[in-house]
Amino acid sequence: MITALLLIAAQASAAPVAPDPRIAARVDRVLRQTPVIDGHNDLAWEIRDTHGAKVESLDLAADTRPLQTDIPRLRKGRVGAQFWSVWIPADTTGPRAVEMTLEQIDIVRRFVAANPAALEQATSAADIRRIERAGRDRVADRRRGRASDRRAPLRAAPISRARRRLHDADA
Repeated sequence: MITALLLIAAQASAAPVAPDPRIAARVDRVLRQTPVIDGHNDLAWEIRDTHGAKVESLDLAADTRPLQTDIPRLRKGRVGAQFWSVWIPADTTGPRAVEMTLEQIDIVRRFVAANPAALEQATSAADIRRIERAGRDRVADRRRGRASDRRAPLRAAPISRARRRLHDADA
């Protein structure tokens, strides 16, 4: 116990070490050549949960704390591509699960469409490379590898049709 307390006290009193500028320059060089690809981000759920799915109520070009993501932090972290999670609660099942998943996809598409100077949807590695050359952050779509129109935001009609089919099948 005394040893543990001494270790904690020693760590607490240690002065912070100044970053080595050579290491910082090397990290910067590596990240310029090989950007980070973040494999999971729950921003769509956070927008749904804390902003009622109203993408327009949020400016992703500014600091959005306490939300986990915004464009300045993606850039600061050198995130080169982002997989947006379309998470739903595990206890949501059946038609409601499909509906919520489609709504989450819609949220992602709407915030990408609202930030065309910074974000673009990618559905392939070639898209990621093309977008990288254009200087925008990538939004990867990993829903069964299906291609989708990167220019048009998801409209409400396809969601309504899917909803109708699900409810008809349930009846």
